Amino acid sequence: MSEQELSLRYSHGYPYFYQEQLRDSVMRSHGRYDGHFPETIALPATAAESILTGSAEVVLPPPNLEKLHQSAGKASQLLKALAHPDRLQLLCQLSQGEYCVGDLEQRVGITQPSLSQQLGILRQEELVTARRDGKRIYYRIASNEALAVLKTLFQLYCAE
Repeated sequence: MSEQELSLRYSHGYPYFYQEQLRDSVMRSHGRYDGHFPETIALPATAAESILTGSAEVVLPPPNLEKLHQSAGKASQLLKALAHPDRLQLLCQLSQGEYCVGDLEQRVGITQPSLSQQLGILRQEELVTARRDGKRIYYRIASNEALAVLKTLFQLYCAE
């Protein structure tokens, strides 16, 4: 969350799920909570802006800091693997099912040397698995985490 804070005048219009955040802010600033909110309260800018704009449903709950520290490396490794446009396009195509290398080359438009390199990276990162059927190698997505991120990216950038 941003350290920048905004002062908001309290009103009964705060969404219910901000009550705990408000109570915690009061505890931090006043050292106690007696069941009443002060007339003004300082909130992190992201929470305050979401209340003011009505977009409160997109604000994430406060993180479990221990779990955050444990998961940050894994999450950044996934994001790093997704950060290349060719790998992202390959994963988007593979989210539709299993494809052989020739089909991927045709559908995504990535030529063979680059395609093999990017598929190798995705295999190394354990985002895809491969199986051989005769002379053909078939790929499919092996990571539920990658699928969840792809779904979000699709909704943000590709959905009509």
